[in-house]
Amino acid sequence: MSMGLDILYFICVLLVPVISIITGYIMKTRPPKEINNTVGYRTKRSMAGKEAWDFANVYCGRNTFLFGIVSLVISAIIYFLLMRGSFSNMTAMIIILVVQITALVIVMAVPTELELKKRFGK
Repeated sequence: MSMGLDILYFICVLLVPVISIITGYIMKTRPPKEINNTVGYRTKRSMAGKEAWDFANVYCGRNTFLFGIVSLVISAIIYFLLMRGSFSNMTAMIIILVVQITALVIVMAVPTELELKKRFGK
C-alpha cells in the first residue's frame, strides 16, 4: 500500500476527534442562545426550558471537547498498533471510526441526559 494512502487513512481516523474538539469548544463557549430545532443539543429534556437548554449545551459541549482530546490520542495509538498487526490499514481505519462515532454518541447523550434528569426532573 502506498504511503499517500496510509496518510489519508490516518487523517480519516483523526477527523472525528478533531471535529469533536472544534464542535465541543464552540458548544461550551458559545452555545445556541435560543431553543431551536436546528443547532445545539436537541432532546426533549434539553428543550423543556431555557435553563435546561443552556445547561445541556454547555455540559454536552464540555464532554464532546474532552472526548475529542482523549480520542485523538487513543485513536492515533490504536491506528498505529492495528496497522502493524494483521489488519489492513483500511480495516483499522473503519474499526476505529465506528468505535469513535459510537463512543461519541454515548459520551454526548448518556451523561447529559442523566444530568438533565437529575437537575430538572422527568
